[in-house]
Amino acid sequence: MKLMSLLVLFWSAAAFSQNYGTPELTFTGYKFTEKEAVSGTFKTINWSYSKSGAAKDVIPNTTAVIDSYSIEAGKPARNTNITNGLFKKWGAQNINVKVTAFDLASQVAQVQISIGKLSKVVPFKVTESDTALVFVGSIDMIEFGLSKAFQSLSKLCAVHHKGKDGVVKTWSVVDLQVKLPKVAAN
Repeated sequence: MKLMSLLVLFWSAAAFSQNYGTPELTFTGYKFTEKEAVSGTFKTINWSYSKSGAAKDVIPNTTAVIDSYSIEAGKPARNTNITNGLFKKWGAQNINVKVTAFDLASQVAQVQISIGKLSKVVPFKVTESDTALVFVGSIDMIEFGLSKAFQSLSKLCAVHHKGKDGVVKTWSVVDLQVKLPKVAAN
């Protein structure tokens, strides 16, 4: 009987445990009236998270320190414009991120995003598939308190953000996605 109980307990733990790889962050900003997407990532992100366990155990207390100057948005000139027009204007090179709460029932993680002295908790929807945990959220740079930096970026990118309708438009909303891939146990 004890052996059977032990096997059931071991199987239950194994069934809900998962190994995870390195998270992948993607951001998407928008330009033009028709809201054309411009996506990218950062080359330097230091993650701290549980590399194995059930989602309910891995998600809480996950942290990241993002070097905003390590942006990769597809073009060197774009990287320079975003770094000089936005990141260097907001008073901090690093973006600090921490999952502060996770509600398993609603699949929502509360994520504290801190940039210099500014900090805001942002809800992220969490979905789980056979291959990954995916976190999706968004921030509005103006609501976050980055209006001066956003205005600087808009001004610097104006020549590149004039649409077919003749309107210069840089959107303040940035969508964020973090994909935490599931990997096979060694």
